[in-house]
Order: sequence, then C-alpha cells, then structure tokens
Amino acid sequence: MAIGSDTPKVGSFETDNAIVNQLYSNIDWTQRANYVDIPTDCPQRDERIGWTGDAQVYVKSATFNRDVASFFTKWVVDLNDGQYESGAYPLYAPRPNLRKTDTFSPGWMEAGIICPYQIYRTYGDTRMIREGWSDMVQFMDFLDSRSKGTYLFKENAFADIDPKGGFGDWLSFGKKTPPDMLASFYYAYCADLMAEMAGAIGNTKEQERFIQTGKKVREAIRKHYVDPQGRFKCDAAAYGNGAGYVDGSLGFTGHTQTAYANAIYMSIIDPEDRKKAGENLAALLRENGDKLGTGFLGAKPLLPALSATGHSDLAYKLFLSKESPSWGFEVENGSTTIWERWDSYTKEDGFKYNAAMNSFSHYAFGAVCEWMFGNAAGIVMTKPGFETFDIRPEIAPDGMGNDGISHLKASTRTINGIIVSEWDKTDDGLDIRVSVPVNTFSRVHIPASNDADVLVNNTLLSSSKLVLSAEKKDGHVIVEIGSGVYEFIVKR
Repeated sequence: MAIGSDTPKVGSFETDNAIVNQLYSNIDWTQRANYVDIPTDCPQRDERIGWTGDAQVYVKSATFNRDVASFFTKWVVDLNDGQYESGAYPLYAPRPNLRKTDTFSPGWMEAGIICPYQIYRTYGDTRMIREGWSDMVQFMDFLDSRSKGTYLFKENAFADIDPKGGFGDWLSFGKKTPPDMLASFYYAYCADLMAEMAGAIGNTKEQERFIQTGKKVREAIRKHYVDPQGRFKCDAAAYGNGAGYVDGSLGFTGHTQTAYANAIYMSIIDPEDRKKAGENLAALLRENGDKLGTGFLGAKPLLPALSATGHSDLAYKLFLSKESPSWGFEVENGSTTIWERWDSYTKEDGFKYNAAMNSFSHYAFGAVCEWMFGNAAGIVMTKPGFETFDIRPEIAPDGMGNDGISHLKASTRTINGIIVSEWDKTDDGLDIRVSVPVNTFSRVHIPASNDADVLVNNTLLSSSKLVLSAEKKDGHVIVEIGSGVYEFIVKR
C-alpha cells in the first residue's frame, strides 16, 4: 500500500524507450513517496522534513505529474510561518529547527518565492500571491539589506551561516560553484518572479521596483563575476582552503556546468551572450567526457539550458546516457525511484555511502522531468493556467539505435482540460499529434522548412481552414490553433 497526500494524477509520459519509461515511473513514485503532507526529501530516515531546496528545484516538475494545488497551498503557509524575523525563509518547513546551527541557505530559502510563483503559473490562481505578498516582500527586503546596497553577494557573503555559504550545489562533482555567485543569480531570478507576480495582482509600484532590482543585480553580477571573455569567474583565493564550506577542499571556480546552466535558465546574461554561454557549457560537458557534474542546484537547469542554446543533441545524449553519473545509469541498475546521489551505487564501489546519508527515494534529481515535458514533448505555457501555450517538441536525434527515441507521447491535465503532445518518426518524415483543450489557444512549432511539406488532418497546411495563422521561423512552420485534436504530417 502506498501512503501519500491525495495529489491526483494529471500527467503521463511514454516513449518507445523502456529506460525512459522506467525513469518517468521512478520520478512519479518518488514524488508520491515524499509528498506526505509536506515535501520531504526522503521517506525512510530521520530527515522526514520539508526541505526547501528540494522543494523549489522540483516544484515545476511536480505540477506536470500531479495536481499539487492544495498540497502547496497548505505547505506555503508552513513556509511563511517559519520565516525568520530577518525575512529569510528557513531550510525546511514547518519549523522549529532540529539543530541549533540550522538557519537558511541560498538556493533553499528562495522556495518562498519560487513555489508560490509556480502554483500561480500552473493554475492561474493569484490567491497564494495575495495572501503571502507581505512575506515575499520581506524576503526581498532581506536580500536588499544583506547585499548592503550593492545588489550582489561577493565571495564569503554568507560565511556567517553553517555550513558556510549554505549548501550550494549540493552533491555536485569537481570544483564547487561559488555559493555566493549562485545566491546572486537567485537574487535576480526572484526579482523577476516578484515583478511578474506584482503585475498579476495589479501592484504596479512594486512591479517596477522588482524590475529595477533584477536589472541592478544582473549588472552587478556581470561586473564582478564575468571576465572580459564572457566566462564566469570568482576570487577563489577569498575562500582560502575552503574550510567550513560544503566540499570546500575541492576549491572554487566560476567556470562550471552549474554556473552556466543557471545563468542561461535564469536569463542572468544578456541575450547576445547566451550563445557563448551555451558554448562554454557544452565545452565543459565534453571536457568531462560528455558527463554531467551538477548537483541539486545545477541538475534542473542543465538540459533546458542546453536546449535553449542550440545543444538539444547534447541534452538528449545526457538524458539517454546509461553511464555513471546519469539518470539512465540508475535505471540500468534496477532503480524504481530517484536516488539522492548520482553515485549512491556504482558497479565499482557498490553502496559506498552509509545508509544514514544515502537515500534511494529522493526527488531532487527527478527535476529532469521539467525538460521531459517542456522540451522533449515541448509543452510550454505562455499564459498562466495554460490559457495559451506552445507545443514545440524537440525530436530526439537519429543514430542512437535502440538507445534512442522514435516515439514520444506526453499529456498533462490543466484547469481547462488535457494537453497532449505526441510525435513519431516515420519512414517518410514526422508525425505530430496534439490536443488543445477548450477555451485555449496553442502555437505548434513544426520542424519543416516549408508549409507545402506539412499536412494538417490530411489537408495541405496552405489549404487548411483549421489553422488560425501560420509563419516560418528558425526552421519551423509555426501554426496557431484553437481547441481540438490535430495531426501534422511532415514529409521529408
């Protein structure tokens, strides 16, 4: 018997790749096992508490899988109740603290902004924003005060908390991404979310405040953490021998997979510099043997950042890999849930961590689900509540044999109905099938150079009366459609 909060199933994801199908099952089961009144980080040990870092990196994935509106409505109250007088959100909610040293951490405390924002976006409901607005503003005031008017967190800015700098990119490999750099990224990102939420409730004054905050933080980041060649950097010497920092003995560098992935995902860098950042990210992956090295804060944005900068092929390579560390490696070794660590088990070392710190039901790395729905299936919300959305599937590259994907079907139930995105590679080309709920509109991005190569429900696109508009852009024919079921056949 499974025990968990009542979060009805709304999503499905299936392919012709057995490992991918098992991975999706693992993600959903891990969510079910840990969403028990609060979003725990693992159900089997004495940390069955609502860790905020895990919750914020996974919340968007959670909304694709299950109806979590009520679940987060309740837990965000716990989170606001646990907010410190300073304005910082805690490491976990509910409080009180289990250890005297527990306070807050960059990458964790931002759950107080990110979770309400995602619930608003998914369900088009502003109640959580209105009810928690003063708490969220207090948190942003805390960041402003903490930065001492510089709109930046330099090295050692969070050296007073335990562990120093907070948890950072927890369980990453190699040199560490500076936690203060990541704190600065999240500062800008939260300002963006606050600006959008302020607009949603008609608070134009604070909307402008947070728009300006986001600009100031980005400018400060570029001045301090970016070198003349556009690479991220840090003053590694400022951290000394790293004592007190998580894995601090490994040293620090700004030039990491996690830094570029987050910078791209959060739009920290100027649009004209995104391509260069994507190239740096891809180069770091290739230098690492086409293997990821990201931890909790880097794994979620990694594949979306690659896709956003023209490296969808590399994103798929990481996603479909069966070598350690990877999602596929876990499945290959019998996993039925998501592991806490990439190397919770390896063929070489077996179970090399003690049971107290080696969970095999830990949903944080399951945040790849966001890329599965948003990129592989291409379901992208463009207005809150999926009032409008894009379907732009990234088709898996050819040449991967039995390890590739030739068929994919994903669906998620929204407040207006079920969205379906399905694609099949065929001998003649590509077959895309979509379902658009009532009272919504979608733009479908069809990989084709010419509308003469596309059929809509067995009619030439140019002759179809089902399509509201069509345009050609970036190797795609983009069509706008209303509610209904559609099949697009692309001829080679």
